[in-house]
Amino acid sequence: MGEGKAKTISGLKKIDDHTLEITLARSMNLAYSLFPINVSILPQEAFGDAAKPFSSNPVGLGPFKLVKWVKGSEIVLERFEDYYEKGLPYLDKLVYKIMGDSAARDIAFRAKELDANLLYSSQYAAMKNDPEYNTHMVEVAEMYTRMIAFNQEYTLADGRKPFTDVRVRKAFNYAINSKLIIEKHQKGKAYPAKGFLASTTPGYDPEAPGYDYDPEKAKSLMKEAGYGDGFPLEIVGTSNGLGEFVWYDVTTFTASGSLTSAVLDRGGNSLLDLDWTAETPLGTSLEFQVRGSDDPANLGLWSAVISAPGPLGASPGRYIQYQVTLTTNDPGVSPVLKDVSFSAPAAAVLPGTADLGLKTFPNPANPRVIVAYEMPASGSARLQVFDTRGSRIRTLLDEQLAAGPGRVAWDGTDSRGRAMSTGVYYVTLNTAHGSQRSRVTLIR
Repeated sequence: MGEGKAKTISGLKKIDDHTLEITLARSMNLAYSLFPINVSILPQEAFGDAAKPFSSNPVGLGPFKLVKWVKGSEIVLERFEDYYEKGLPYLDKLVYKIMGDSAARDIAFRAKELDANLLYSSQYAAMKNDPEYNTHMVEVAEMYTRMIAFNQEYTLADGRKPFTDVRVRKAFNYAINSKLIIEKHQKGKAYPAKGFLASTTPGYDPEAPGYDYDPEKAKSLMKEAGYGDGFPLEIVGTSNGLGEFVWYDVTTFTASGSLTSAVLDRGGNSLLDLDWTAETPLGTSLEFQVRGSDDPANLGLWSAVISAPGPLGASPGRYIQYQVTLTTNDPGVSPVLKDVSFSAPAAAVLPGTADLGLKTFPNPANPRVIVAYEMPASGSARLQVFDTRGSRIRTLLDEQLAAGPGRVAWDGTDSRGRAMSTGVYYVTLNTAHGSQRSRVTLIR
């Protein structure tokens, strides 16, 4: 069966067109396995047409049916008239806007271009204190638990595997102040976990004790397990620039932590800015290092320490990686690293080149953008749009231009005519006389 070669499965019997009987080899409860949203019973015919793959042409018995899916932009659903619950759904149509940029989502929501918005922790705190919105917020626990799992195969130099000892695993839980993390980092937008089951999951025990913050108990358990002086451990995280990273001092372990990003493909070489936002209370700090090359497998050495956001000068290559070290002297406070991005300076002029008067308006745009420029002399020019990852979205012009002002419009689509989602984009003008870039926010 696992190889897909079985013609029949024992224990299954059709009773009628709407009833299936399942006979099990041993006693078990199937309900939980059938609850997840990714468990579906589907008609075989839905998978028979290679020209219409199920992944982009789904069928089902839900309250809505798929009408349109523009990848990276939106999903449009309409009411399913044959839905089995009479009178439902109440809505005739649903449109999901695919918007990875939380700031752009917030702008669109406040402009009443979105009826609902998923809030991250910083937006949650702001909305919670805004009388215009705080009475309309819907808060529910997720159907899963966010956690960090212990690698029980992690081996020390002396051959010991500390995480195979339950006392060590418990010590880590007692050493982490989850309530402080929820309050300071998540701005109250989380529930402390009492186990691997979420509070909305069947089987969740609300009376489970969970783990209180108890540094002394953590130390005692570590000593009891034979690790009274601790042991070396490096925790590496990755960030795509959309999340936040926070470091908390955990008693006797270490007061500094490091985050190494994934290898980021910028898609080209040019001047570069490293932008980030962070909270660094008294006694805390963070420092960046970057490296890069045109070979993603060999990024070279880390740069000198970068203590403040700003221009990095010439890009070290197409592929970029950053490392940030967060330090705290007080277990009660922590630096919080927020959005991280590599970008060309907004409306930046490369040193030693002419000002091309590059401007984009309106900004934010919805969705048509006018790009204005002024050529100091005739010559070749290439005007392109890039996303924040450095991927080229569209070439607006690539030709010989006469001296003087000019304009070109971008309709918010890529080179294949697909509508781009709400977010930040960079318009770049490269000429024989110089290069310039301008940042624009697109709102759908």
